[in-house]
Amino acid sequence: MSQFYVNSTGGGGGGLTPADVLASDTVDNDSEGIRAVISGDTVTIELTNRISVPSSTTGAVTESATIFTPVDDSGFTYRVLISGYDAINDETTGGELIGIGRKSAGAVTIIADNDVFSDGDTGLAATDWDILANGADVDIQFLGVAGRTIAWRALFEYIQTP
Repeated sequence: MSQFYVNSTGGGGGGLTPADVLASDTVDNDSEGIRAVISGDTVTIELTNRISVPSSTTGAVTESATIFTPVDDSGFTYRVLISGYDAINDETTGGELIGIGRKSAGAVTIIADNDVFSDGDTGLAATDWDILANGADVDIQFLGVAGRTIAWRALFEYIQTP
């Protein structure tokens, strides 16, 4: 759990109030994974190196979405949390992927991609997901199940060098 402390003098004596502190996610590459952006009286705490991607599948089809465009001549390690939900049948599926890749000469190569875990309700056992190289980009691909509509979300976190 992330926590931060805001010191406020209160009583009109200046300082920050909770309304002056905002939070957001950003795809920006930052070696610390968190940063503060100050604009006037507002401080925004940003969790960097994070991308959240929604998708949906209807039937046993695949849907792909670009999730990340690494800089050229770099290596990257990633972790992806995946969640899928079939609202009609009240069933869920999900898991976690961890992997590494590189981008050189404008092309992404996924070196290793491992399911850390995947689980879910029996009716969604045939679902699947994967991280794929797609030219200069990294894509996530979701595989649905016949007769089901699944709402998907993936949270992609990464570090990148140099």
